[in-house]
Amino acid sequence: MLGYYNNPSATSDTLQDGWLSTGDIGYFSHDQKLYLTDRQKDIIKFRGWQISPTEIEACLLTNDLVADVGVFGHILSEIQEEVPVAHIVLKAGMPEYAAQFAIMQELRDHCYKRLTKYKVIALEMRFKTNIPKNPAGKILRREMHPEEVFWRWIKSWLNLCKEQNAGPPEEMEVTWEEAENDDTQDDEAKRVEEEENNRLDEEHEVMVQMIARLDI
Repeated sequence: MLGYYNNPSATSDTLQDGWLSTGDIGYFSHDQKLYLTDRQKDIIKFRGWQISPTEIEACLLTNDLVADVGVFGHILSEIQEEVPVAHIVLKAGMPEYAAQFAIMQELRDHCYKRLTKYKVIALEMRFKTNIPKNPAGKILRREMHPEEVFWRWIKSWLNLCKEQNAGPPEEMEVTWEEAENDDTQDDEAKRVEEEENNRLDEEHEVMVQMIARLDI
């Protein structure tokens, strides 16, 4: 390998002192066999600790409830820390909202018994219907990031509406001052009110569809 085309930065990061840095993480066993366990760029850094997403995935897959799982790191802007997020597919399918918290607690307890505490304490879970993978079966962690950002945005919006006891408005009252030609003013008021109601209905429908896609 001579380098990356028109990308000297990537070339210098990969070719170092005559060696090709692949970014793989692994270890030698007692009988000198090399095992590759993770990718350096996928490692999650939480409060100075390094957390392997594949280790959490392997742990969750030992639970009888779990059919598939993908773990990735997400940076929380409010605390400037990266936390592990697990997208989980259950064997029984998507659980009801009321049952999700009990299942999460069961899976968290399962991880606490098998992993170091700092690898589980900040773990967040989302229930999904599938995990994005390439044809070779490799988890596409980068495709899960935008969905997580969008999910958090929707969640923040819902929390704000809840705090303010508000939501998408269903009706808007339009009041017009009396004029000489009442019929003309009434017709105009009805037209504007109808247009506004149609716009609000469309926005409400879009929001409902967005929330449904996020499984919340």
